Amino acid sequence: MDFDKINDMNYVKESLARLDRQFDLILITEHFWEGIVLLKHMLCADYRMLYKESTNSRDYVIEPLNAERQAIFDKFHETDTLMYNYFNASLHRKIEAFGHEV
Repeated sequence: MDFDKINDMNYVKESLARLDRQFDLILITEHFWEGIVLLKHMLCADYRMLYKESTNSRDYVIEPLNAERQAIFDKFHETDTLMYNYFNASLHRKIEAFGHEV
């Protein structure tokens, strides 16, 4: 993406569609395990090749933003939010197409 055009939402949307065509799978952190299942099947790989348990993870608290700071955050990260929503929807379409196992 051209950083000079990052505030042009039409350009951003076209760029996201182009990226979606270029990459077979883009993972989203909140749906890590579903993404690993898709990746495993796409690569015909064993799960052990795709995942190693972290030995240095910690829990942390994220303080919520007040309304004013949330509005500033939303405006500043508008393009990032658009990108996240686009690829989150793309991932969910792929998950639905793959199916759910019990």
